[in-house]
Amino acid sequence: EDKTVELSGQVEDWRERMIFEARGRIRQAEIKNLWQGNPSLSGLLNLSLEVRGTGTRFEDWRDSLVLRGALDIREGSSDLKPLFSFLEGQSTPFDICQFRLLVRHGRARIAELRLKHPEYFFEAEGSFYLEDQEVDLRAQFVMMEPWSRLLAGVQEDWKGFVNAKGRLVIPLFYRGLLSEGF
Repeated sequence: EDKTVELSGQVEDWRERMIFEARGRIRQAEIKNLWQGNPSLSGLLNLSLEVRGTGTRFEDWRDSLVLRGALDIREGSSDLKPLFSFLEGQSTPFDICQFRLLVRHGRARIAELRLKHPEYFFEAEGSFYLEDQEVDLRAQFVMMEPWSRLLAGVQEDWKGFVNAKGRLVIPLFYRGLLSEGF
């Protein structure tokens, strides 16, 4: 198994106008082995991250910053506040958690966010504008067939959200200011 942590980077022209570039990659690493103590997240981690920027002042860095990354965790669990505590106990186990991230020109974009569990999955994508804290988020929460039948049977109104595969699909949309919606 390839269990590696790689880091590289460079800084150029630091007296006139600093150019910074860094890359990092983690392959097939157990999260609990990367942090001391008891991390709130466990699983097999794959992570790639690239950061670039130029400037001599904070404003220059903020405007020129480009950050690209991808995260993939397999067979994991989160001990943070349970996401779906009605399904699980004190933690939220999952088969797969993955997403891609791009930060450029003051905008953070999350693409292909997926959280998969045998009983449900969650998918999302969206943008966050850093300066004005504006959010544009699209997501869906999908319950697998057994839970879908149970919930749609209890709540008559939910039958309209059941797809052709018998899965309850709950679409989520939010566009607005972060402080107003969360």
